[in-house]
Amino acid sequence: MPPAVSELPAAARRLFGDPAAAPPAVPALDAAAPDPFVMTRLLEDGDRADLAWLGRQLPAAAVAAWIERHGARRLSRRSLAFWAAALSRPDLGPDRPERRRELARRGELWPL
Repeated sequence: MPPAVSELPAAARRLFGDPAAAPPAVPALDAAAPDPFVMTRLLEDGDRADLAWLGRQLPAAAVAAWIERHGARRLSRRSLAFWAAALSRPDLGPDRPERRRELARRGELWPL
């Protein structure tokens, strides 16, 4: 069983800024309460190795629960659709009525 708080692998740290610019704190993943910033970066921009690591840290049900709570606000429409298909959970997708409202509201805030 993985530890409750896991430091991200060195390769995944590229998602969190240029380490040469300033030595940032090493991002970590708390399995009990995943940091939304860390989860968003991994789910949006992570590659196969990053997502395999995430899968070893959190069960698919925990990832789905995180997406259920935070996905419409934190993930792009494209990522929401991808994760709904990848997790075989169409209820997580961007086409749910409450998701559509959240995505529309986000579009009003950021019209670009």
